[in-house]
Amino acid sequence: MKKGMILVLTLLVPCFLLLEIWGVFRYDKLGNEVAKIEQEQSDWIERNKKTILGIAYYSSPGRVDKIVKNDLKLDKTSVSEFLKIEFTDKQE
Repeated sequence: MKKGMILVLTLLVPCFLLLEIWGVFRYDKLGNEVAKIEQEQSDWIERNKKTILGIAYYSSPGRVDKIVKNDLKLDKTSVSEFLKIEFTDKQE
């Protein structure tokens, strides 16, 4: 009986050590995945910030006015130059 108990304990210790080592490897692998995902999230945040700044820059009234005048060479039109079209719903 004693020999059987010693044999079981002798076999259990390496099993527990292997389980511990497997847990450490698994923890390390998950830690690396989390770090990778955090870096990806940080990259997305930076791209979003740059996109928002670009939208703010290109949609500012001063910038739009500058593009209209300098690049597109457009002028303001007077009200008399507008053509008004009205659609009426005639039911007969």
